[in-house]
Amino acid sequence: MTNEAAPLREERARSGVLAVLGDILQLPDGIEDDTDLSACGLTSLEALTLIFAIEEEFRMSVPDEELKLANFLTVGRIVRIVLSHTGDAGRQG
Repeated sequence: MTNEAAPLREERARSGVLAVLGDILQLPDGIEDDTDLSACGLTSLEALTLIFAIEEEFRMSVPDEELKLANFLTVGRIVRIVLSHTGDAGRQG
């Protein structure tokens, strides 16, 4: 992977994560990578829905040891999980 490909892959992963989150939550405009999603209304049930949706969207499986609520409380953490477990960047249009 070239140095130029990594930022593009990260941005595509971030866009996919935001799209999945937008299907589950009413997100504020300009959400930052470190915004606490529980402060945006993410409940524990929605977090489970989010995990399943991320796995489906990115055709991946989150390892059991990473299935911790803290790993899914910010966009940045979710993007890191996606990038570490898949070469796919999710929604393609």
